[in-house]
Parts: sequence; C-alpha cells; structure tokens
Amino acid sequence: MFKNRVLYVAVVLILFYLAMIFFHYGLYVLFYLCLLIPVAALLWLLFLRKQIQFAWSGVSKDPRRGENAEVAIAFSNKSYLATGDVIVWYSVEDIFLKTNERIKHILSLGGRRTTLSSLSIRLRHSGTVKITVESVRVQEPLGLFSFAVPVVQGSVTCTVMPQMEELAVCPIKNNPYAYIEEEVYSQVKPGDDPAELFGVREYVPGDRQNRIHWNLTAKQDELMVKQMGLPEEWACLLLIELIRPDESLSEAEQAKKVNLLMDSAFSLSASLIREGHRHRIVWYEEREDVLFEKMIEAEEDVFAAFQAIFDTPFYEGGKTGILPRFFSEYPDSSFKNIYYVSDRLFMDDENLFRESRRDAFVTCYLTSDVTPVNEGDEWQVLPVREGHVAEDLIREVVA
Repeated sequence: MFKNRVLYVAVVLILFYLAMIFFHYGLYVLFYLCLLIPVAALLWLLFLRKQIQFAWSGVSKDPRRGENAEVAIAFSNKSYLATGDVIVWYSVEDIFLKTNERIKHILSLGGRRTTLSSLSIRLRHSGTVKITVESVRVQEPLGLFSFAVPVVQGSVTCTVMPQMEELAVCPIKNNPYAYIEEEVYSQVKPGDDPAELFGVREYVPGDRQNRIHWNLTAKQDELMVKQMGLPEEWACLLLIELIRPDESLSEAEQAKKVNLLMDSAFSLSASLIREGHRHRIVWYEEREDVLFEKMIEAEEDVFAAFQAIFDTPFYEGGKTGILPRFFSEYPDSSFKNIYYVSDRLFMDDENLFRESRRDAFVTCYLTSDVTPVNEGDEWQVLPVREGHVAEDLIREVVA
C-alpha cells in the first residue's frame, strides 16, 4: 500500500509539473481528476466496510512432519463492488522448539460472492504448532487505503507427528519375571495358555489330540483344532532423552537434531507395537523433576504419548541424563529390552547400562556421531542419519 501511495503522489506531481509548463487544458483536467481519485477510493472503501465478513477453521487433521497443514478461510462479500488485495497476516509458532514465523497471504474478492481459500503451511518440524490469524485488511482496487476485518477466532493448535520410518527392531527377549497387572493376550500370535482361546484352524499332522474342537469338527465335517492364547509381557522399555541441542549450533541444525530424535523414537515405538510388542515409554521433565511414563498397547497410544512429550520442555544437558534417574527410581527393573534414544551419551551411561541391565539387551539410537569406547555384546549403538535411521546397521544386529 505504501508503494501505491508513493506512485500516486509521483503521478500527481508529474501532471502538475507538465500542466504548469505547457498550460494545456487536457493536462489540467487530468490533474484535477487525479486529485479526486483518493475521494472516490475512500467512498468505495466506506461502502465495502460493513459488507465483508471473514471466517476460518482449524486444521482438519493432525499432519505428519514434512506435510502441509491446510487451514480453510472464507470471505463473504455482500456488495456489488470488488475489492483490491485482501491481506491475511498469520503466524506459525512451534511451541516445542520455541520458534515463530510470520507469513502473508494475499487474495482478492469479487462482488456478491463467497470466496474460499486456504492457508497452506509447510510443517518442517515435529511438535505442537499454534496457528494465529493476526490481522485481515481489505484494500480498495487502487490500493491507497484499507480497513481491518474483525477476526473472531484468533488461533488454533495442532500436533505435528514425526515422520514414520519402517524399522527392523532387534530380537525381543521374553521376560517371565515382569510384573503383569492384568492378563493381556496377543492379538497377532497364538500361544500355549489354555485360559484364552486365540482362534480355530484346520488340523495339521502333529497337532495335539486334546486340542481338537470336537463340536466344530462335527459341524465342518473335518478336523478343527483350537489355538491357545499367548500372554503378552512388558519386556520392552523405550527411554527418550529430551536434552536441548547445543546452543552453539544454528537454529536449523538444532531443529534437525530434534527432528531426528523424534523420528527415531516415534518410528521405534510404532514398529514395536506393529510387531505386537507392548512397551513403555519413559521421559524426564526437569521443571517438576519427575519421570513420565506411558504404557503403549495400541497405535493410538503412540500418538497420545508423543502429544504428551511435545508438551514437555527440553532440559539443559549436564553430566547426567534420564538413565541415573530411571535406575535409581526403578532399581528392580526387569525389562529385557531397553531402547535409549538420545543426542549424546553421558559419562556414566555405559556403566549404568552394564550394572543395571539385568540380562537386558540395550540398543542406543544416537543423533550424534559419538561412538562408545566399550561397546559390547550386551548393548549396541545405532547412529541416526539424516532422513532415516541407519537400517543397514539394524539388520546387522538382527542377523
């Protein structure tokens, strides 16, 4: 709008200069007509002022990192007059990473119609995103004047989930000593527990005779056998280290570290549950000095857990992280498979793994290039590369 005003003043001065030099009647007419333009523009704007309404809605679904969030906006113009540029200023605040970006969206409105548009927001980072429409201003066609349109709903939030990478997790060790609060049976694998029926299938040579389902066999006119249930156990633990990236790194590099960390943890948890392994996710909240724990029994639990993680602020990295806190609070932990996702290894982490592992196999997913000195058979470090987890190394561990 400032450029339009400068251009208008320049045109008026040029016409005035030419009229004074040449004393031409036509130039004087053009000069006075130009002086009337702002008056006409103001009248146009005053007529439009009460005829335009604005509404917008939130994000239709929780997107993944790397996708676009589409926010629908709608304008209703009840007058017969068209508008100039309609400028929508909105901000995208990443609450998890504490970043804020201000964006401008421009469109125009025709007369006597409703105009639909959308704010397409590229989601580069995981976490909770707050989208705020700060202002909406409508200009008349010449762009000399504008007025503000009231914004009823100021902001909406959405949770941006990490990208999902298909991971081959290390072999899961059974944990017969784990405390089970209630009997839960696998929905994907049969077992040998006669207290729960998994399903029924056709008889194959070698099946036990006492498992023949005689009533169903009589109806089907072929031998059918029962498949017994398989009790699930809490054999897996996922520890997530929410350490703030090194402040000496640029903002882009810090965001990259966080994205790699969240992608790794999210992919690992989702891969475990898809393979039928219930597990627990544990992370640390420094402000209240408390360990948070989430039991993962289905895919929706993974999403709920990361929504809670995104509400937890990062903490400064000192000499220790989540490991000493977890093993001091749960000294008798009997998990047989421990997954540790972090940006770094602390000074005493290797000793803690060895002293507290209790025959567990520990897998560390690191977003840095740190390599432990004493890496051995009881634990393995897998580096996380840009865009994916190092699956070739995971295959080596599985093999």
